[in-house]
Amino acid sequence: CSLPDFTRDPKTGKAKWTSNGKPYQEDIVFQVERSETIQTHLRDIRPDAFITETWPLGKGHFDAEMIPALEATKDVLDGTELICIGRDIMHYPNHRPHLPSSDKRAAELLNTYYDRLLITGDSRLFTMEESFAHAIDIQIPVEYPGYFISPPPTPNATLAEHEREVIVNTGGGYLPGQYETLIKDAIQARKNTPHSNRKWRVLLSEAYPAAVRSK
Repeated sequence: CSLPDFTRDPKTGKAKWTSNGKPYQEDIVFQVERSETIQTHLRDIRPDAFITETWPLGKGHFDAEMIPALEATKDVLDGTELICIGRDIMHYPNHRPHLPSSDKRAAELLNTYYDRLLITGDSRLFTMEESFAHAIDIQIPVEYPGYFISPPPTPNATLAEHEREVIVNTGGGYLPGQYETLIKDAIQARKNTPHSNRKWRVLLSEAYPAAVRSK
């Protein structure tokens, strides 16, 4: 099953545009359509588990479709475990201030609708309390299942060591200042890795401004 899709503004990488050609947050008809689609699938499937990635810890613009969907399907979700998956670092303390008001609302939504919160990380490295202002207010179980990675590929025996590369993938978004710092940190870390003699290739999304991409 799939939801009506939207796209990002190619110039900024931030604003989301609906198939109606309107900004997502202004297109009430589109929001209702997505919410009703979620409700229909939940009623038809009656899943053992319903998992959301990030929301309600972030992506607050989805409140408009998710809250009505969860409220309208309470009767069929009685036996369904609601699970939220969150990142190991919610906000970057050194580059972006905490958002206590949105964090408080996220904690309230978790407590109201969810059964478990899974943090894709290791609490020995980062704890939720370090980057989420209202972690102490979350009343549901919080678990750290670790990082999910794919098995390493079989090395290509025909490539010489100097021909091998390290890929640094920055993802599909862009936040001014924050991502530039992350890339610089990755490049500076190169000399401390076993692969410092290899070429490092940094992949940037289309959302990066031309001025940043040219550096």
